[in-house]
Amino acid sequence: MEDSVNPAAGAANGKVPPASIYGGGAGQGITLPAYFKPTPSVVSASNFFPLLEELGPDEMRISFVGTCPFPPKRDQAATCIMVELGNGSRLFFDFGPGCLRNIAAFQVPVQDVNDIFITHLHVDHYGELPYLYAFAPWAARWKPLRVHGPSGRRPDEGIAHMIEGMKTMTRWHTKGFACGPVGDGYEVEVNEFDYEDDNGICYDKDGVTVRHWRRSHNMDGASAYRLDWNGLSFVWTGDGRPDTLTAKYAQGVDVFVTELQPDLGKLMEQKTGIPQQIYNATIDMVHTDHYATGYVINQVQPRLGMVTHMAYDHEVVNEAIAGVRVHWRGLFVLGAPDGVVINVTKDAVWARAAVLPDSGNFKKPTTETELRQMFGGQIPETMRIPEPEHTRDELLSPGVRAIEIPPSEFVPADVLRPLVNDMGKAFGPAMGKDIPVQFLFGAKGMGSAVGEFMHALRSLASALDLLAGGIVGKALPDSQHKDQVKQTFGTVADMVKQATRQSDHIREAGSAALMGAAKSMQDEGKRGDLKAAAAALVDVVRTVTGQLQKPDVRNQAKQTAGLVIDGLAAQLGSPAVQDGSADPTAVLKAVFATSQALAAGVFGQVLRDPGTAQQGQQALAQFRRFGSSAMADHDGTPALADALRLIGRMLQDPKKLDAVKSAASALIETAASVGARLQNPDTHSAVKGGAGLLIDGIGRQMAGLSGNANGKPAVQEDLPAPAGT
Repeated sequence: MEDSVNPAAGAANGKVPPASIYGGGAGQGITLPAYFKPTPSVVSASNFFPLLEELGPDEMRISFVGTCPFPPKRDQAATCIMVELGNGSRLFFDFGPGCLRNIAAFQVPVQDVNDIFITHLHVDHYGELPYLYAFAPWAARWKPLRVHGPSGRRPDEGIAHMIEGMKTMTRWHTKGFACGPVGDGYEVEVNEFDYEDDNGICYDKDGVTVRHWRRSHNMDGASAYRLDWNGLSFVWTGDGRPDTLTAKYAQGVDVFVTELQPDLGKLMEQKTGIPQQIYNATIDMVHTDHYATGYVINQVQPRLGMVTHMAYDHEVVNEAIAGVRVHWRGLFVLGAPDGVVINVTKDAVWARAAVLPDSGNFKKPTTETELRQMFGGQIPETMRIPEPEHTRDELLSPGVRAIEIPPSEFVPADVLRPLVNDMGKAFGPAMGKDIPVQFLFGAKGMGSAVGEFMHALRSLASALDLLAGGIVGKALPDSQHKDQVKQTFGTVADMVKQATRQSDHIREAGSAALMGAAKSMQDEGKRGDLKAAAAALVDVVRTVTGQLQKPDVRNQAKQTAGLVIDGLAAQLGSPAVQDGSADPTAVLKAVFATSQALAAGVFGQVLRDPGTAQQGQQALAQFRRFGSSAMADHDGTPALADALRLIGRMLQDPKKLDAVKSAASALIETAASVGARLQNPDTHSAVKGGAGLLIDGIGRQMAGLSGNANGKPAVQEDLPAPAGT
């Protein structure tokens, strides 16, 4: 009696034979080998989280981003398998409808979705291709799409003919989208191989080899694929009957993936209404049932056997596995539903489910691996923003354009921006020019050519925040004053951001300033002059803010700041400034003159000191020279006119006017705190030294804008700055 309820005792008596082909062991299961363990790159053994794991240099990762034949399910797109390799290569096997949503959720840049291998031309294996083809060029994949697939018995039954049909089908879409920069994105490099060339090589690049062989499906022209790289291998059979070629060419592969259609015609008739005669004949003619699946896996003897292209019906899954287990007793994992992830090294195989967002979006390509994938190997130093093939005015009749409602009817006035009616002009003078790749897609995070100028400033500010931490910590050690600084600059930043959004001139000038400063900051002499000027300015600030320790001076400074801001609102709100008839340079000089006159009433005694005045004048002159150098190739007058006009308009709003006055008052309090601490010789010395380090740090950060992280200018001297960057 005891033996019948104790499996261990029964096994010892020979009543329950050993079941594991891997040697067994207490707690190890009967189908799991010792090599079924996490690979070195795995962060979470339970789940895969996109972007949190960097694939090891000797690893392969296989992600099932589509797993269903027909009909599709909410948790199953049609078949697509993404294979990523430690050398940076990424390949896709089949591209069924719905798979792009999962590829986006896996945080793959759309520019990197390329090298797609189609097993055969049933729509559930390529139906997402037109979707990718139509939209990826708009999303800056300006290189041709690369598609691999078999020929057919006739020329009109191969992959090349299908691609030509896709181009014809999408003509209305692609012609309309060619009003923007699409480059060669609507070209397709089709690699149509001879489907009868069994075990022929259809891909050989970067140490990756892909071979193919015939499959017995319902027409000639169906193929299986085997990928080999770095001693690791993967097979996807596609659809078809069990065959001897697969057993031969897939022999000993690491991961073997085939299809499975359970031989359950009677049940399927009850579930779907499809007559079992049709269901049975479909399996018998063109597919592999669950018994045959296990048989073929056993013939191949892989380290891991898998199935996909199967409906993941919970009530059928156990039966499907049972059919496989009739013949295959080794490691087996279902490649369904969507999101199954397999990591493989020579010593380990691991399986998990990915945790994917319901509303995922494609990632911007920023890493070296992503950029290499995007450009198909070597990352070029520069690339051109392609010029559009058409304009919208060419393709849309005036009568149709006339029915549009103007944006002024529905966009709030404070966020209204000029309409972009010609995408060829959206990039300004950068269109058709060689732009550093780092500037467009670089890992420095400086924003894309179509991004707002403020995005670049925010990214630069984030880097400077780290660099300036030591200086701020010395001058403003208490959180109250740090908050005041943030509040003050936040108010100013909001105004600048609004002005930037509403003016192409400001964006173009900002781009020119960043590009010009990036080049100038790589000049050791100019950077040295800036450091000397910054040190002198710290001395002046120390002297001037020292006066703010007197309560009456501080109060007078606040009152004066309020008068300056009121005067600024009046000057910039004048009709001449608002209608653009005033000379912006003259207006700016008048604003400065008024401000200086009022400031002299507060700090006149200090500013009249010859030493302090000379120091301040020399420092400011050096900063002006640097600014003039940065803007040497760009006329900033239109941007200045727009800035004065937009700031003047904002200051007519009482709430915004009060916010600016409050920010100025907070800044004066902060300046008083700075002045008190700068009287300490150690703090004064540390801030002067830190200013030099900060300028060096800015130079290094801006090297990314110049396209050369080594500090040498890489932007052509005649290159206009890209508008809107």
